[in-house]
Amino acid sequence: MKNPEAYTNKYNELAAGILMDIYQEDKTANVVCSPLSVLILLALAADSTAGKTRKEILDAIDGKLSEEDFAELIRGLQETLKESGTLKSANAVCTDHSIEDTINRDFIPLLQKQYGGELFASDNLAEDVNEWVKQKTDGMIYPAMGNPPDDFKLALMNAVAFTADWEEEYEDEDIYDERFTCADRTVKTADMLHGTEHEYIETKYLKGFVKPYKGGEYSFMALLPKKGNTLAAVMKRCDFTGLFNSRIHEDVYTVMPGFKYDTSRELTGYCMAAGIRTLFSDRADFSPLSSAWLKA
Repeated sequence: MKNPEAYTNKYNELAAGILMDIYQEDKTANVVCSPLSVLILLALAADSTAGKTRKEILDAIDGKLSEEDFAELIRGLQETLKESGTLKSANAVCTDHSIEDTINRDFIPLLQKQYGGELFASDNLAEDVNEWVKQKTDGMIYPAMGNPPDDFKLALMNAVAFTADWEEEYEDEDIYDERFTCADRTVKTADMLHGTEHEYIETKYLKGFVKPYKGGEYSFMALLPKKGNTLAAVMKRCDFTGLFNSRIHEDVYTVMPGFKYDTSRELTGYCMAAGIRTLFSDRADFSPLSSAWLKA
């Protein structure tokens, strides 16, 4: 695709929608998600389906690009990530041995060319899916799934892993205990990271900063709603690309808590709200992938 920036607005919309959907489930929890992973997985689901099933998925994610341009966009993303040692994305289809013979062999070269993906069969889907995700995320995600339903026969998978060092590392003397107020207004003691950054963001609704990772290819963007603005209100107006591009060079003293997160979320509700419904019904059409009866 000659102009991937044409998809920027749609990607920002998807990212904000996914974050809001997860946030609404638990407004006090630390949440981590990868809109990139969701986008690629839904694109893979679209290429695994046909008819109304495929159309609903593409209508939700293609940003009114032609099918050819959208396919080129996804393929270009995968090729870029394949060459990046910092941000990696991997794709696969894992099928139960009981339906291995139903797989459409024409699907395999599409999976390889479009997604750099692999297809393999398993006698224990949950175990092999978890091992695959663990391997592709350098052990950062394990397990990825619990006990599957009895009729679980096939998994479409995407795994994203991001590993990078800060351009300007925090030194030991920059980290010490302080009180931190959580989203539910409780106060805890946390390791607080103190630093001086050099790229500042401010709008009517929020303020923030940008902290580059080593190499300059990626950056961390921290955003904080201003007093009187909730996270939900800010997210409705959030243009991540626009915010990043609006940053100005200005020294800003920052304090943020060190934190860990472990999030597992069901995104069926988000998909259905976005118009992706047939995929989860008895009318789902997975014929490009398999002749077996399948639904999400």
